[in-house]
Amino acid sequence: MRSARFWKPACIAAAVLLALVSGAGLLPPVRQALVHFMEARYMHRALNMNYWTQQLFALSFIVFALDLLCCLAFATGRGRSLCRELAGELRSHARSLYADRKAVLILFCLYAFGMLTVFRANYYYGAADDLYRAISGARAWRNFYRYISHFLSIFVHTSPKLFDIAPFTQLLALLVMALSAVLLIRLFVPHDVPGTEAAPGSGAAPAPAAASGTVPAAGTAPAAAPAARPLSPFVYLAAIPVCLFPYFLENLSYRYDAPYMALSVFFCILPFLFTDRLRIFAPVSLVSLFLMCLSYQAASGVYIVVCAFCVFRMWCRKECSLRRLLLFILTAVAAYALSLLIFFAIFNVQPTGESYVDKNFFISAFPRNAKAYLAQIWDDFGWSALKIAFLFLLFFFVLLSCRNSRQKRLATLFVSLLLIAFSTLFSYGAFLVMGRPLLEPRSMFPFGIMLSLMTLSVAGWTGPAATPGTAAAAGPAAPREATRGKPRGWLPACGRAVIVILAYSMLVYAFAFGNAQASQKKYTDFRMTLLLEDLSRIVPEDQNDIHIHLLSDIDHTRIVRNLATTYPLTTRMIEKLGGHAVIFHLQDLGFGIQAETDKYTPWDLEFPSYPLQLNTRYHTIYAKDNVYYVYFKNPPITLRE
Repeated sequence: MRSARFWKPACIAAAVLLALVSGAGLLPPVRQALVHFMEARYMHRALNMNYWTQQLFALSFIVFALDLLCCLAFATGRGRSLCRELAGELRSHARSLYADRKAVLILFCLYAFGMLTVFRANYYYGAADDLYRAISGARAWRNFYRYISHFLSIFVHTSPKLFDIAPFTQLLALLVMALSAVLLIRLFVPHDVPGTEAAPGSGAAPAPAAASGTVPAAGTAPAAAPAARPLSPFVYLAAIPVCLFPYFLENLSYRYDAPYMALSVFFCILPFLFTDRLRIFAPVSLVSLFLMCLSYQAASGVYIVVCAFCVFRMWCRKECSLRRLLLFILTAVAAYALSLLIFFAIFNVQPTGESYVDKNFFISAFPRNAKAYLAQIWDDFGWSALKIAFLFLLFFFVLLSCRNSRQKRLATLFVSLLLIAFSTLFSYGAFLVMGRPLLEPRSMFPFGIMLSLMTLSVAGWTGPAATPGTAAAAGPAAPREATRGKPRGWLPACGRAVIVILAYSMLVYAFAFGNAQASQKKYTDFRMTLLLEDLSRIVPEDQNDIHIHLLSDIDHTRIVRNLATTYPLTTRMIEKLGGHAVIFHLQDLGFGIQAETDKYTPWDLEFPSYPLQLNTRYHTIYAKDNVYYVYFKNPPITLRE
């Protein structure tokens, strides 16, 4: 009792004090005074007032919102009740996830196998990002308010200064993606035997309602825990697109960003474990989406896609009434809109300077961005085996959904086609309404999550349903496949064949992509060595203040271009080396310089006052005083067939 009388006032006092301090940080005069204090006391130099006042505002808002959330959760009766219910659900799902540890390990090993050539290449992906962080140790994620990346990296690297620990960071990302894939499997692949209980001591945890596809009625006791069935190999193959879809390979190639990009995917999936508890689903969605924004905003489309497929699953299985289904949709839409509006309204996504994306929202930009997004997806894969298998997947997804749905087949046909169109378009997330969206592969990976949900659904429909003899336990409303063990016929067999072809195509591309990275790295090192040797002969030894203007980029190797003939997205995923990336390479090789990157085309080069210093097969160097212009030559390569 004495400890309770002490801790309760202490917690109240701490909450009030934290609210006052963080609330004061929201006031412009206070933020400006803090910046001036930092300039005079610690930095001893002028700081960017606009940048740092916005950073202080963002941090103050986060602390204030967290303090308010804790007060609502622990200082009110309803909040404490909700926290107890949430804690119980989390414990239940944690036990279920622990029971699925074998599936997590298998998927982790499968993903690591697919990344073997990427690990071997040891390629500094996005050299202006990875190589810059490797050289400087700077985290530099504040510009887009990715505070989870900014602060969590301190614990991952055990230091505020970052250093290269790859592939450990990428392995962490694969582990997070394996956990995310298992959550999706629990949501969309029923692998429990109806009417049977888990044997005592078997380690099988009670399946959550969201995973088992049942919604318990209010006031009823929870059903007996069904016995878990080992997952089919086709389920593991169907989960490959979750992590190894070509777009997400770019995210995984970033050796510093990868774990936090993967964490943003996990945040978007987590709320759907609570689809049967709307009073938990709403706040968890709001918090998870906000955490996603603080880790990697490009994952915003993942939440939309998973929500759409959850709605389709519940509608097909008749898990709940139409009224409750509409309530779930409204709750998800409200949580998504509120979290993103708070983030983009309160936080200026680009605090200072020019950005490659525009944070401003324009509804009028929707048709233009949607057309560009869909056209880019279509062009990125040419007529590769992956695209052809995807088109077949669409066909069999629609047929199998009509076959296994408890709704009328004509209605299921219409809704499944609507689901495909909606998910494909809105997998782009918030970028659809941005003034200048990001059309890089790393921002388009939610499309791969949509594809993985289709493969997992097909794997669930074509895998073992109930074992023979459990149809009576399943009830008269059971799916058509519940009366059989393993589905037979040409349709399930074709569905499984498409899954195998898709998985194999993605593994093939992952291996080819890693080898192409190795080829580009070897060529880049060769060109940098030549440039460094020539500059060391031209630049006087006592000249330290050097300015280099780069007039062109180092082109792709023949191996990269060969892969791009089948998969055109390769030339977008493996960048040409130019700009500050070249400067970072020279600095890494010990050539300390200052850099300016001016982009000209060869026919615009006129240097009447800049004498030619060197002209080789690979580059041309002009120089005057301490200013040097470097033009990289990329002669066309013609090979006989």
